Amino acid sequence: MRKYLFLALVLIVQNTFSQDLTCKDFKNGEFLILPNAYDLNTLRVTRQNGKQIETNESGNDLLVNIKYVDDCNYFLSYDPETEGFDDVSEMINKAGGLRISMTKIVGDTLYYKSVFKNDTINYVRNGRMVKLR
Repeated sequence: MRKYLFLALVLIVQNTFSQDLTCKDFKNGEFLILPNAYDLNTLRVTRQNGKQIETNESGNDLLVNIKYVDDCNYFLSYDPETEGFDDVSEMINKAGGLRISMTKIVGDTLYYKSVFKNDTINYVRNGRMVKLR
């Protein structure tokens, strides 16, 4: 009986002091975008004041602009002055950017859906981003 009481007490204390993250918590800070079936690379992301720097595993940076629709939805567009800007980045920008919708948060991990759509392409990808700080 004491074991169950102790276990219940531990669970209550843990849940009382745990912090539930919200979409707002993913607006600024450091994150990892995890590999998935579409992209096997991990990206390190630093966000601050509507800007995002994506660093790939080779150490190359790409500057991204964030335009928030609300706390959980935003558009990403790429800075054409960045060294990593390419034809795909240009195509995304011409279409108005990537639309990102945050779908759920589990612990420190944000699940999202990114959509790219233009006259000929409708590309949807699901991803995960882990909050580091």
